[in-house]
Amino acid sequence: MKTKLLGLMALVTLLGMSQAGAETLVGTTTDATGIDGLVVGSLTYNVTFENASYDTVYPSAPTFLGNSSGAEDAASAIESALNSLGVTALTGISGDFQVVEVPYDVSATSATSSSAYCNDVPCPAGSWSGLGTSGGGDLTDVYTGYYYTTFLIAASSPLPAALPLFATGLGALGLLGW
Repeated sequence: MKTKLLGLMALVTLLGMSQAGAETLVGTTTDATGIDGLVVGSLTYNVTFENASYDTVYPSAPTFLGNSSGAEDAASAIESALNSLGVTALTGISGDFQVVEVPYDVSATSATSSSAYCNDVPCPAGSWSGLGTSGGGDLTDVYTGYYYTTFLIAASSPLPAALPLFATGLGALGLLGW
């Protein structure tokens, strides 16, 4: 009986650890303002979508400036999250399309970005796609349907290094005793 309880505790612990990095939608599926818990590479971010000029959204350098592959990975992660979370519209959308921009290069007059987009408003569930790169336009203008992204590293409570090993050992003992 004791070993079955230990095995059950280990299983619950392992399942709890696997859910720790789940993405959550900020706003609603028809009025999304961001995604919390988005994993890009080895970091977890809270992402905000802003329909404002480049200069307004980025008073300092965007997260992926100078890192086109990181921006591409971020846009891909956003695309996947928007599809899996069932998002059909971003906040305040009024145009015929919606584009989420992750800038990685900027000149004196324009920015180049990796993007996730949908050609419809509302976007049919699961229809977000990757655009690759986009660019152009004035850094001080606001464009209908285009949303810049801000990335903040999410606060996390790191697991003690030995906890997964301990939980696995408890699970093994539970199975042996079963």
